Amino acid sequence: MQEALARISSEAYILTSAHMLINSMLANHEQPAVLSAVMKYETTSRARHVVNDAMDVMGGAGICRGPSNMIGNGYMGIPIAITVEGANILTRSMITFGQGLNRAHPNLINIVNTIEKGDDVKGFTKEAFGFLGHLASNVSRSLTRSVTSRISSKSKSDPSAYYEAQLSRLASNFAVSADLALVLGGRLKFEEMLSGRFADAFGTLYLGYACLWYYNQNKNVEGISEVLELAMESLLQQNQAALHGIANNFPVPGIGSIMNAVCFPLGSPYAGPNDHMRKQASQLITTPTGIRSLLSAGIFISKDPNDRLRMLNDALPDAVAADKAVAAAKKAKRALTAEEQKLVDKVIAIADKIVQVDVFDKVGAEKYESAEYVRPALRHTKFAALKVPVGARA
Repeated sequence: MQEALARISSEAYILTSAHMLINSMLANHEQPAVLSAVMKYETTSRARHVVNDAMDVMGGAGICRGPSNMIGNGYMGIPIAITVEGANILTRSMITFGQGLNRAHPNLINIVNTIEKGDDVKGFTKEAFGFLGHLASNVSRSLTRSVTSRISSKSKSDPSAYYEAQLSRLASNFAVSADLALVLGGRLKFEEMLSGRFADAFGTLYLGYACLWYYNQNKNVEGISEVLELAMESLLQQNQAALHGIANNFPVPGIGSIMNAVCFPLGSPYAGPNDHMRKQASQLITTPTGIRSLLSAGIFISKDPNDRLRMLNDALPDAVAADKAVAAAKKAKRALTAEEQKLVDKVIAIADKIVQVDVFDKVGAEKYESAEYVRPALRHTKFAALKVPVGARA
């Protein structure tokens, strides 16, 4: 449960940061075409994992369909977001890196333009040397930052500076890997799994910078540093895995080994979040804290007191207080006071109502059948003769 809650809090922070940053860009009338592809893929893919974890947390109340299930419709709707407006498999495998490389590389599109002219030898030579210079500078930065980032990792007293150094190192790794990948030429567009890993690396870089940007906007919020750490450690590990995947599966012999040697000369530094980070985040997201309020600020809460999300939200302070009362009484080896028992009974009653699932005597076509109708699966069984509502049967 703690692991699922930690993932939900981490992904909620990542997705909120990414959306806030891209909205800030759009508000400034920028047109981040490549980042739009990243956002489409990353937000819908990560939302799928969040909904799956939410289903685990809700249990039966998230499985049984009906008005009380606040997860079911979202679970059913996620594949729509995954598939339409550019299916994720296409966005990841071709669009993000394939189009992004042409747009972002300082020399590539100019090299293509000089080739299309047919007789621009001087221009081609200039851009070719520029490309080689770009590759050399990327190799130098990647090797240098692999050492300097290790030095900076000795202290996380300033989370923003620490993680910015790590992202800068991985950005250099991504750049040199992209340059080396161009040895494939036109074949690169057909290497879908390779292109997909490049998209993963680029996407996690953007998400990492978005997390830092959002942290700097809200660094005084209670608990944000702990959730930032969990999110960033996850993103750093995912980026590292993508770069290793590119190098270990590169189709040209020797190039992958060069990538690994340049990007990770001292080994793989990112092990991902540990259990302590996960426990901290899960505690912060399930108690009334500043970071929980920040991440839930845009969530619609119904005014209907019987709405499940409204009930969960309203019950949280009482549930936390009841847990503290029970823990204090247990530690002191005493019985609950009358006031404490009243609070615990109230929370238990609310929890019992929240976990209940909807029950329907008749569903679908059965609603139009007579009272003597017996479901096909129950015919010729001992249950066929029971004259009790379907929902009440054991």
